[in-house]
Amino acid sequence: MAIHLGMWIVIFLLPYILYKTNDRPPPAPARPDARTSFLYLQVLTDILWVMVFYLNALVLIPKLFNRKKFLDYALALVGIFFTVIAIHGALFRLLAPERTFRVLNAVVFSLAPFFLSLAASAVWEMWQAKSRADKILREKQQESLKTELAFLRSQISPHFVFNILNNITALIRMKSDDAEPAIIKLSSLMQYMLYETDQEQVLLKTEVSYLESYIDLQKQRFGKRVPVTSTFELENEWAEIEPMLLIPFVENAFKHGVGMISQPRIDIKLLTRDNTLYFDISNKYNPDTLEIKDKTQGIGLVNVKRRIELLYEDRFSLEVTREDEIYHVSLRLHLHGI
Repeated sequence: MAIHLGMWIVIFLLPYILYKTNDRPPPAPARPDARTSFLYLQVLTDILWVMVFYLNALVLIPKLFNRKKFLDYALALVGIFFTVIAIHGALFRLLAPERTFRVLNAVVFSLAPFFLSLAASAVWEMWQAKSRADKILREKQQESLKTELAFLRSQISPHFVFNILNNITALIRMKSDDAEPAIIKLSSLMQYMLYETDQEQVLLKTEVSYLESYIDLQKQRFGKRVPVTSTFELENEWAEIEPMLLIPFVENAFKHGVGMISQPRIDIKLLTRDNTLYFDISNKYNPDTLEIKDKTQGIGLVNVKRRIELLYEDRFSLEVTREDEIYHVSLRLHLHGI
């Protein structure tokens, strides 16, 4: 709207600017209301240039110029110009009957606003075309992003279920009394995966509840062999996060933090302060088996790293370190809904 307004101010003032630069003074009006009549004439003529602008931008350029019908486009412009001159002449005779209308003077005087209207409409149409192209590109990118995220989520769920079923199988083989509670807990996790993860975002407290259930399942499997400490402190339980975003880090800790490891230990801490989620998880690992596990089971971390990049762009930090046989992940996220 501002572009249109500024452009029409220029076009409306142009005749007065040209008229002022003319050395010849205007003739005195023949009747008292002649000045008012000329003002009406100028306003009506300016409306004609407005019509030329939109006719060129909305009809001639898309239907003729853009289709490379240049001869038809040029003929149309000539026809429009002389139509405007004819209408202007009719208005002139109607509003200033005591004055003589000269076609040549009208043509010379009208060339500048005519070409200015054409140029302005061409620039506006180019800008509109670019805006439309940019919008289509953004929609395609957004659709591509949604498709990729959906694909990444579809990878997470079966990968997670596969790991949990292996856990339950181990409990059944050990004839553990924890097998039945584990199946019930898995059922609640499956319900979350099936009915909650289709949403773009879930409540952080729901995601944390999911993490706690998963950790409980792992504790049932390993018992006292793998000490696990977990701390969750939510400043605002109504914050939102993308579903299944944190679980791969926990899976990774149990994947690398158990087995042929002396004094294994897993520590998980999640807290929120202000608008930021702080998630730290560490586990001991065996350097001799880490590379083998990465090659055979490394879907989860690669997946979640890609999801975070797509969803949070520059609103996150992720650091993964390996030092003194301790594998540590530190994630910082700017949360939604706080």
